[in-house]
Parts: sequence; C-alpha cells; structure tokens
Amino acid sequence: MKCNKHNFNNLIFTFDKEPCLDSTFNDLSLEKFSNYLLHYNSDSYIAKNYENIKVQLYELGFYDLKFDCATYAGILNLSEKNPNYWLPGAYIHIVKYEGDDITTLPVLDRKLEGDLLFILKELDVFFSTYFLKFNKSILQDTSKNKKTLYYYPVTALTELLVNSICHRDYESSMPIRFNIFSNHIEIINPGGLHGESKHNFNKLTSYRNPIISNILRDYGYSNNFGSGISIIKKELLENKNPDIEFNFNDDYFSAIIKK
Repeated sequence: MKCNKHNFNNLIFTFDKEPCLDSTFNDLSLEKFSNYLLHYNSDSYIAKNYENIKVQLYELGFYDLKFDCATYAGILNLSEKNPNYWLPGAYIHIVKYEGDDITTLPVLDRKLEGDLLFILKELDVFFSTYFLKFNKSILQDTSKNKKTLYYYPVTALTELLVNSICHRDYESSMPIRFNIFSNHIEIINPGGLHGESKHNFNKLTSYRNPIISNILRDYGYSNNFGSGISIIKKELLENKNPDIEFNFNDDYFSAIIKK
C-alpha cells in the first residue's frame, strides 16, 4: 500500500485511533464533518477521491470500518452529543480562587465541554471577556517605546491549554484543570509525559494523540512543529513574568505561571 499523508493515520495505533465500540455512524455530525473539511489543508483531496462518507471519515482517522463505529478522535471532533458521554474527563475545568491555594473561596467555577472546536472557541471567548477583568495591564514606559504588559500573557496560557488538549490522556476521567489563584495560575494535565518526551522534554515531541494534533493544526490552533514550550517561555520573558515551572509524575503533569 502506498503510504501518503491521507492513509498514514491508519498505520498508527494510538488511543485516539481506537474504535469507540458503543458509538455508531449516526453519533457523528455530518455538518461538523463538512465544516472540518473546509479547514482541512489538503485541497479537498478526501472529498474528491472518496465518495463514501464512511471511507472519508476513515481516511482521516475518525471512523473504524472494521467495527463500523467512530474512533475516539471522531467522537471528540464530530460527535452529535457531548463527548463526555464516552469520555467523562474530556473537558476543561476552570476555577478562580480568592486566595493563593485551593482551600480559599472559589469565585468562579466553570466547565468548558463539547467537541474540540467548541471548546477552543469557548477558550477564545473566555480570554477575551472574563479573563480581561482581572488580567490588569501595566504600561511600561521606556526611552524607546511604551509597552503594555499584563499579569499573564494570554498567548502563553492559550498555548498551554491547547497543548493540554493535544497531549492529555483521554482514558483518564480527570479533566484538564485550569486553576487561577491570587498570585499564580496552575494548569494540570491528566497523563504523564509520553514516549520520547519523558527523557527529552522540550527537545523531542512525542504525540500521544496524533490525530487530535492534526485536528488542532487544521483548525489553526497548532502548527505541529513542537515549538509550544519555546513560544510560552518567550511570551513570559517579554511580559516580565518568572519562567514557567513544570512538575511531572506518571499520572499527570502541571505547569505554574506566576505574576
């Protein structure tokens, strides 16, 4: 079989490629699939070369022809109903606390749940509305120019959360936790480091969910260049924040950004 970028997904075996056995073809939204194809950066190769919808879905890693059901990537991207029905931890839990640890009063408790594109758009809305209320600006006046800084650079936080969506362990019932404290932010991601990344963090990228990584790229939220951590560090440096802190174990990893 000729290996090209369209059938490559069908030669890999990762959780996002596994069949969701209690799903059916009818659980996938053809409207969402049509919208995804508008973003898919391949000159409509799939639609032009495969007339059968199930085969089109299969070629992109969204359907399992053997078991005649959606894959977990298909569920996360195209499900008609909330993917939490099959994957109970597939959401982002945002909590803002009054103080500097989880024993203090929560003043915001919000879940972002739904298909991948919906969650990504909800993140955009969150950062452009509610988050602005407390991410105060600080005007830095230098001899050359004036630069507006913030408590936290939104680009760095968005990059961290998109990385979490991409690399998290979807078999875990734990959500991505986005905890906002009075003096720092902590993002906790279910699942430890994966593959080569365990021993070469920020040097080699190993994709736990390569199909989801492709989806995020096609929607314009990732580039698959493995540059995420470098971008985050650059944004923090330019915003005058301390460097990011990472903590790793076998079950999760966390990232802490301080004011």
